[in-house]
Amino acid sequence: MPGKHVDSARDGVARPCQRCRTSDASIVVRAEHLCRDCFVKYVNTKAIKRMESYAYYVKNRSKDEERTLLLPVSFGVSSVTLLYLLDEHLKRQAAKTGRWTS
Repeated sequence: MPGKHVDSARDGVARPCQRCRTSDASIVVRAEHLCRDCFVKYVNTKAIKRMESYAYYVKNRSKDEERTLLLPVSFGVSSVTLLYLLDEHLKRQAAKTGRWTS
C-alpha cells in the first residue's frame, strides 16, 4: 500500500489528520493526510474488509463446526503483518462479544 510521508519541516506547516483532526498528519494515503493512529486503523479496516468478501464460503456451516482460515505464510514482513492484523481483529471480536471466537 503506497503512502508518502509528510515532511512538515520542509514547508514549516504541520497539517492536521483529516480523520481525527487532533494529531498532525505523518503520512498521505490516497491524497488523505493521516496521523499514525488513523493510518493503523485504516490498514486494519482495509485488510478485514478485503477478507469479508470471502465470508460467503462459511455461511452454510453449522454452529458447532469450527471455523478454519487457511493463509499462505512465508514468515516475511507481509505475512507476519497479516497474522498480526488477524490476531488483533479476533481479540477485538472476543472483547466485544464477551466470548472467544473460534
